[in-house]
Amino acid sequence: MHSKTSRPQNIAVLLAVAWLLIVAQLFAQCGTATASSLFDGDDAMGLVGLGAAELQAGLWRRLQTGKVPDWLALVPRWREQAFTIYRVTP
Repeated sequence: MHSKTSRPQNIAVLLAVAWLLIVAQLFAQCGTATASSLFDGDDAMGLVGLGAAELQAGLWRRLQTGKVPDWLALVPRWREQAFTIYRVTP
């Protein structure tokens, strides 16, 4: 009879095998496009269909370059926070 500790290990192995099969299928179907976008966060966030002009004109790019619109206010940093937080001003 199997011990209770072997079940989580079996699930982890099955998940790892499933992930590897999915990655292998993506490489087989899309080739180098999958390799270049596999670890790209922008693709994961749904920015794939946007062109360079749209990305340059967007709010994210403005905030990255320090051009904060009038309707946003920077929330002061608190301790060692990992994110920059803005609030919408009335």
